[in-house]
Amino acid sequence: METVSVLSMVAAGLALYTALYHGFIFHLRRQERDHLWLAVTGLGVLGVSAGSGMLYGATDVETGEFWQRFMFATSPLILVGFLRFSFTFLRVEHRRLDRAALGFSGLVVLLATATPLIFTGEAAVQHPTPFGSVFVQSSLSPVGYAVVAGFLGFFAAALVLHARHLRGTDPASRVLFAALCVWFATGLNDGAVAVGFYQAPYLLCFGYLGILVGTSSILLRRFIASIGTLERFADHLHEMVEERTEEVRKRELQLAHGEQLAAIGTLAASVAHEINNPIAFVHSNLNRLQEIWNKPDSAEDVEEILAECREGTERVRVIVTELLKLSRQSDGRMSPVDLNQLVESVLPVLRPLARYRAELHTNLPPVPKVNADPRLLSQVILNLVVNSLEAVPEGHAEANRVTVSTAYEDGSVWLMVSDTGAGIPTDLQGRLFDAFVTTKDEGLGLGLAVTRQIVERHGGRIEIQSDGGGTCMIVEFPSRVLCQDDGTPLPLDGA
Repeated sequence: METVSVLSMVAAGLALYTALYHGFIFHLRRQERDHLWLAVTGLGVLGVSAGSGMLYGATDVETGEFWQRFMFATSPLILVGFLRFSFTFLRVEHRRLDRAALGFSGLVVLLATATPLIFTGEAAVQHPTPFGSVFVQSSLSPVGYAVVAGFLGFFAAALVLHARHLRGTDPASRVLFAALCVWFATGLNDGAVAVGFYQAPYLLCFGYLGILVGTSSILLRRFIASIGTLERFADHLHEMVEERTEEVRKRELQLAHGEQLAAIGTLAASVAHEINNPIAFVHSNLNRLQEIWNKPDSAEDVEEILAECREGTERVRVIVTELLKLSRQSDGRMSPVDLNQLVESVLPVLRPLARYRAELHTNLPPVPKVNADPRLLSQVILNLVVNSLEAVPEGHAEANRVTVSTAYEDGSVWLMVSDTGAGIPTDLQGRLFDAFVTTKDEGLGLGLAVTRQIVERHGGRIEIQSDGGGTCMIVEFPSRVLCQDDGTPLPLDGA
């Protein structure tokens, strides 16, 4: 194979590589359309380079004309691709020029593949110096001259377009314009060779290498700059997400606190009754003390009366203390929590509500500690027990039961709150943890939604088992959230 043919095939390989490279970048970033049109241009140069490489080996006019037709048929890819690359790169619109290029390209493909109008069929022997190769091609007809002139005209229009938008302070635009001038010069050379002005190799494919270096370096710099911009946006977005996450966490805590106060409000009437009893008892004993003060002979009853007063005030103090504990807003701190102790601290506040509804029972075997926020976990217990108590009607406490139990099975700690109420309809069970869904005549239906949020935030899950014989709320805390007294993770082999 002649040297000039080898060089043309090398240029064809480089054109194929650039077409694939820019096509891949466009596949990754569809908004970068300049890469698409540069890939189309590369395919056109691939066709012209391969055609010229084969043309240099032609020994008869038929073979030469075949590869000439091939070069003419693939050249429109260069024309359309580079013009549209220029529009995208320069960020300009030139619809008339674009439509004219498309129409001209379609006409050239038609003339080159379906008509004999471009060539005369007369043999023209070429001696492209300095390579010493000899090949045969077909002479161009007047139509062929017009086609060559058309190509040069459109390339001149692209050159003028870049010149008009040349930015004196932008080195990238100057480099690209210089490369385009070299490419246009090689196009002039090929046009002159095609019409027979003089004999020389076709250089368009080699001129494209200058365009390749210029545009690829510019687009690569843009691509790297865009990646840097995306990284900065990603960092900023990450900061925004962290800020929003913190805001959401605070709002969740506020919502949980609001539901906590709402549950305490539900207990208010029964707690008030529970407090009134010892207060009335203390008041009665104070009246007796006044009588004893007036009748010193009855002083032997003072110690008993004082003991009863202390017992009554202690009952009031315990109830008020537990209510205050429950009403405090969580600060979001996590620590090792004994689930059984939380249950035992919450139930005294709930017993007044249970007095006329159901008997409260517990089954609390030793279980590992949970890494949790104790106040939020208390809220879970409070919500579940209040819901279970409200699921049974008032007036027959001895016939109903609410049981709070814990267990440690299959590497998880379980909290179960069951009742002997009427159960929950099947069609409602899947939606009961959604906000504003409730089976009660009053209330917003946020209690169980908040409960699920708290449980899931602690890495657990909650589910419902219900039939006509009652309902059981089951909360699972998996092994990954269990811990020892010092807060270290629980060993996998046991508590």
